[in-house]
Amino acid sequence: MEHKPETNLFVHVDKNIYTNNEQVWFTGYIIKPVVPLDSYHTLYVSLVNNADSTVVLQERYLIQDGFSFGNFSLPDSLISGYYSFVVNTNIQADEKIDGEFVQPLTIRSNTVDNLVPHFSLMRNNNHADPENVILKVLSSDNRFVENAEINYAFGKGKVTSMGIAKTSIIGEALIPYPILPVDSTNNLLSLSIKKGKNKRHIKYDLPAPNLRKYKVKYYPEGGYLVDGLPSNVGFEVRDLQDAPFQSKAYLFENDIIIDTILTDLSGMGKFKIFPKSGCKYYIQLISKSSNDHYELPVRVEQGLVLSAEESIVDQDFRISLLSTYDSKVYAVVHNGNEISMQSELKLTKGVRQKVRFDLDSVKPGLNKVTILDEEFRPLAERIFFAHYDRFVSTNLKTDKSFYKTRDSVRLFIDFNGKDLSSLKGYVSISCAQSNRFSSKNNKSIVDYTFLEKDLGTLPYNFSPSKIRDRSYLDKVLLIKGWRSYKWQRSAINRSVEFSSSEVTGSVLRSESAIKFPMELHTIAKGNINALRTDSSGKFTIPFANLIIDDKADVWLNMNTKNPGIFSIKIHDPFTKIKNHLEQTSFDPQERTSSLAKENDNVKISSGINLKEVVIANKKDDFNGSVFSERPKINRCGDYVCSSNILNCINHAGDSRNRPPKSNGRYRDQDGKPVTYFGCATREVDANISILKGIQLPKDFYRYDITNIDEPISATTIYWNHQIPLNGVGQAAINFATGDLTGEFKIVVQGITNEGPVYAEKMISVVKL
Repeated sequence: MEHKPETNLFVHVDKNIYTNNEQVWFTGYIIKPVVPLDSYHTLYVSLVNNADSTVVLQERYLIQDGFSFGNFSLPDSLISGYYSFVVNTNIQADEKIDGEFVQPLTIRSNTVDNLVPHFSLMRNNNHADPENVILKVLSSDNRFVENAEINYAFGKGKVTSMGIAKTSIIGEALIPYPILPVDSTNNLLSLSIKKGKNKRHIKYDLPAPNLRKYKVKYYPEGGYLVDGLPSNVGFEVRDLQDAPFQSKAYLFENDIIIDTILTDLSGMGKFKIFPKSGCKYYIQLISKSSNDHYELPVRVEQGLVLSAEESIVDQDFRISLLSTYDSKVYAVVHNGNEISMQSELKLTKGVRQKVRFDLDSVKPGLNKVTILDEEFRPLAERIFFAHYDRFVSTNLKTDKSFYKTRDSVRLFIDFNGKDLSSLKGYVSISCAQSNRFSSKNNKSIVDYTFLEKDLGTLPYNFSPSKIRDRSYLDKVLLIKGWRSYKWQRSAINRSVEFSSSEVTGSVLRSESAIKFPMELHTIAKGNINALRTDSSGKFTIPFANLIIDDKADVWLNMNTKNPGIFSIKIHDPFTKIKNHLEQTSFDPQERTSSLAKENDNVKISSGINLKEVVIANKKDDFNGSVFSERPKINRCGDYVCSSNILNCINHAGDSRNRPPKSNGRYRDQDGKPVTYFGCATREVDANISILKGIQLPKDFYRYDITNIDEPISATTIYWNHQIPLNGVGQAAINFATGDLTGEFKIVVQGITNEGPVYAEKMISVVKL
């Protein structure tokens, strides 16, 4: 497996379930750079609706010394659903976006979704195949959507049928199904729904009578099953929605049951088999809804089998090799980027050869041993985790377990490891209502750094840090880490050209390039900076010129007396990122599974519940909620909260907010007096272009718990984006509870000179 050079970027968010209008707080960590650290200067943040990959928000933040801190308000217009918080840096690899990080988010909203599709099938009386698909389009408040424009297509890869339709007065449209029988090649229905300014792109898998109800995949250890040699086999069972399926199954040899095998909640399992030449092997799930047979993969007559005593090891890694013929082979230990060791071995037919690798020269984390033949062709491969004992574990302690509302919390952070005498680093800390955390959305910096960055999204697991569950990790390395040992054709560590994506542009005259340099000015943070184009009008804006204060934009203007004859064309990296994201499919998370449902109800600050899927009655669900009405802001987006704080971060979206008055006296986030001088906006003309600036970090607002007139109803009661650890890896933090009661989760994660760290702890808040 080749590891292409790529930035290892991780982002910690304060929680992963939000309501619209809430603040998102985050810390970005560049764990492993691919260029000098000072080359990173901008963090690009995008919020994507998973349903149709539309980008609903984009912002940029300053990166300094490998860290980026920020916060933003979720748009009021967001509808309920599943979203992805996608983060990139300014670095490009071969002109492609480098180091993308994706954090799944769930949004619970009181905003009406104007296009909610529902599907059903109209079947022909003569056979089971559907004759029409009935599409019903409603709003989330159960209103019919009539005259919506529908574009549809059937097929996977190859389109078998397509057409257009319109919804009726009751929001229905009949979509004729292709004459071809329903099978796995044409049961995907792709839809585009448009009504006014509202658009939705939906993909729907139609049920097909001849499709198996479950998908079973096999992963023989080492790569292949070989006749006459015992093997370990990992297997995975998922349903048609790709959700993991906990199951029991019979293993058959020539229609005779030889074993009963199981998968766990993550849909993974493993078993042993001794395949015999000429025999047929398959499994049958023990299920009332299915009696399908799933045949084991094709076996080879001659070959070798690799088996590992353990795949999660400390100082040494042990394997055994068994071959059907005498041969000389080479064992190579590597991590995809570099080879740690290699050894020549002689195998004797039918004799098990045991091999022990001393891992002193092997880096901690995922590694592989690959067995090559005399011509250096791969025969088998096994992934393993080296130096598991070197993890730094994090302990969280609080001065008590139960707290009253508006109480003080004392949090102690301590670490365990082999050598903590010089442990240094930084962590970010969040404390929020526990029902604002979904385990399926959870991202641990430790899991991501050591596992997900190489293996992709991990199978579901209830553990807060998956890497600590050795049984689970052992199956993951057999299944998720299985590579089928196809040797890479390209060389390891091939040359990659890195560059920085900057905001660039050109000055045009009558849509043509100019032939002389011009002077431009940027205005940001009250500073005016000059820059010049080249002789053809092209220019690059230095990132320092884009750094802004609170909500200000960057103004770019031409220094010319005749602006009307010139125009500026901007090339913003956001455009490239947006185009890339709109072509990417994100996990819709609308599948069902055998897993227990979690967070079916989410309490917002007033204690009103938001329903999991569709809000049927907005008035009932949000009755009495301080977030139930449109926030009152002026045309600049400025507001004053009920505590007289100007643009109060923790009351964004509160219906009790009011527009500020010109020359009014208010407080800022730190409680200091401030004067509001009015909403100053300039009319944009041909001489001015407005750009999104690079935002600086803001401190989380600390409530005055002694002020009983100020409501403390935020679901995140504490956030700190960068807390330094002392010389022995310890820290002590103080924060306060608010007016909300119930369970709260504290999450700590960050980076140290001994590797990434993660921990969480629950506390309870009770009424005074």
